[in-house]
Amino acid sequence: MVLLRIGLLLLLSFHVSGQYNSLGFGLGSSAFRGETTAAGKIIEEPGLNLYGLYTYWLPDDERWQISTKIQVDWINGKRQGLASDGGLNYSSHSFLISTLVGMRFYLDNDIRDYVPEKNQGALFAGLYLGPALSYNQYRIPETINPINEAYESNPVLSFNVMAEVGYRLFWNEFWAYEASIGFQNGANDRWDGLKGSTGVPDFIFYINLGLSYSFYDFDPID
Repeated sequence: MVLLRIGLLLLLSFHVSGQYNSLGFGLGSSAFRGETTAAGKIIEEPGLNLYGLYTYWLPDDERWQISTKIQVDWINGKRQGLASDGGLNYSSHSFLISTLVGMRFYLDNDIRDYVPEKNQGALFAGLYLGPALSYNQYRIPETINPINEAYESNPVLSFNVMAEVGYRLFWNEFWAYEASIGFQNGANDRWDGLKGSTGVPDFIFYINLGLSYSFYDFDPID
């Protein structure tokens, strides 16, 4: 009997805590931007952007959501030869994984008490903070035989901040689509594997599409 009561209590607790949660994932493209593009010295090649997202909607005002995001970027970059370094060309292959925690805010007073329904949508803005682990391979064609392995950097752990804006549209009471654009700013000049022309940290611009499922206990609206 005691075990049954404990089980029922845990089930109830999970049910209550699950009323304001959602899980999502997305896919898109990202590229390095910022001081690395000064005077056309760096040529970016758009790469792959992936993310997983968990959100907890605050019951008192559901326009606010606590969010945790894991984002992965694979990006290539090239630098044309400069007179200052003997005209050598560089190419890099960069990998970045970020674990971020932050807040989303939906710009619609009608979802203060969030009861999603078909075709309900709203603009949102988000701000996140957290660590990022970056890894690079890079080549200097004039000094490295193309068939040989590229130079590899040691993984670098750095702090970063991410901001985003987007739009979420519900397909029904549970499933929603969203599109967002944003950027991540690093605390170092090593994300792209290429030393920039200034000491300004690298940052990444991205655009992606996502799908999410909301766990919400409510009476559906016809």
